[in-house]
Amino acid sequence: EEIVYTGEMESNVKQQKKLNRQGRLENLGKTYSIHKKNIRIYGVPKQAIIIDDILTTGVTLETCAGALKEAGVETVFACTLFSVC
Repeated sequence: EEIVYTGEMESNVKQQKKLNRQGRLENLGKTYSIHKKNIRIYGVPKQAIIIDDILTTGVTLETCAGALKEAGVETVFACTLFSVC
């Protein structure tokens, strides 16, 4: 059975494309969280995958993975469409 969890991002987050890694860390902080309604209805999955469009510094993936781990997910995978090196 597949369950789709959606991330929630605070609306006061600045656009990140012009920020360096430290700026992105400060900008995002703990802005991602798991909808508590999804946890109540479906429980916490053992594994999750994060899909993002562009990997630049990895901060978005790190913060999302942290939120999933905090919710109780054991293993988090990530997939990105593009990488900026």
